[in-house]
Amino acid sequence: MKMKPKLTSYFTPGPVEMPPEICAITGEQIPYFRNSWFSRIVRECEEGMLKLVGAPSGSRVLLLTCSGTGGMEAALANFADPRKPTLVINSQGFGQRLVDICRALGRPVREVRLNMGKAFRPHHMSRANMDGVTLVAAQAHDTISGVLHDVAAISELAKQTGALLAIDAISSFLCDPLNMERLNIDIVIISSQKALALAPGLAMLVLSPRAVEILSNPDHAPGTYYFNLVDALANAERGQTPFTPAVGIVMQLHARLRQIQREGLENVIAHTAHLAHYFRKKIMDEGLPFRIFPDIPSNAITALECTDKSMNAREMVQRIADEHGLFLTPNGGELGERVFRVSHMGEQTVEALDNLIDVLSAYVEEHGNRGRS
Repeated sequence: MKMKPKLTSYFTPGPVEMPPEICAITGEQIPYFRNSWFSRIVRECEEGMLKLVGAPSGSRVLLLTCSGTGGMEAALANFADPRKPTLVINSQGFGQRLVDICRALGRPVREVRLNMGKAFRPHHMSRANMDGVTLVAAQAHDTISGVLHDVAAISELAKQTGALLAIDAISSFLCDPLNMERLNIDIVIISSQKALALAPGLAMLVLSPRAVEILSNPDHAPGTYYFNLVDALANAERGQTPFTPAVGIVMQLHARLRQIQREGLENVIAHTAHLAHYFRKKIMDEGLPFRIFPDIPSNAITALECTDKSMNAREMVQRIADEHGLFLTPNGGELGERVFRVSHMGEQTVEALDNLIDVLSAYVEEHGNRGRS
């Protein structure tokens, strides 16, 4: 029987390699949480998160036990008007998921649809029909294609009608600069398993005072039970959640926020940017048959398209995992055979990237056109 390789490095956009001290928390006894001690932990997590996103005074953080997609659905269920349109910036990755959630919730939705891998830029604003729009929803960075959108331009779009602005920052948080107050963002969606480098299962919604005010309206009816943010906000007043939270991940979050505070937010983002730029330069310097797929990439992920038509990206990712224990990220759908992704989130090092470059070079020599000459 073939032995499984030792897991050596994750280059996946979640889960990412976690700091050892955060991993250690997973092995501890889960504490009881309906008490003042845990309420203090939750409040301290909220305080730390508000600072990291540059939230305006009066903003709140709600912790939800779910994936990032659950956070997206919670935001749309509570803030997408059931009678008036929500505008989604759809670059065909997770933008499509926002559209699908709106439709599943019965919310009218419009799109500014972009080609896969193309960033939203100011000149795209003219393509948006903002008539009656009360919510604009978009990704800061789309994890599927690696593209980084111009959130400032999207913010200007929302200002045209005074619409709320919801930004999925799930994979851009801690990787690219994002200031909630400066960009007039009302809802920021974050999840635990990306650059926070925690276990999967916790989503965070950061709400502006304007969003909080909407939830405070006695007539507000989100039409959902588990994702009713009115109840979540009421419980947050006492540092609690309506339902059993992912207690272990909250404890990880508490410890991780202290780490980030010690390192400094700017240093955390700069480190991720350095890794991304280093890797992309090495790919070019080595002359490997890959090109960066999106026109404007995030620091979080390098999405690479195989320019050697004889190579299959999905097969390459699987073989490298089987033979070397290096876990890259395949793509699905139309990109599956030609695009793969390398994350720069979590406990990644230059040495790990050098090792990956060596493995990719060897694979190209054996399986690409160079190996057949």
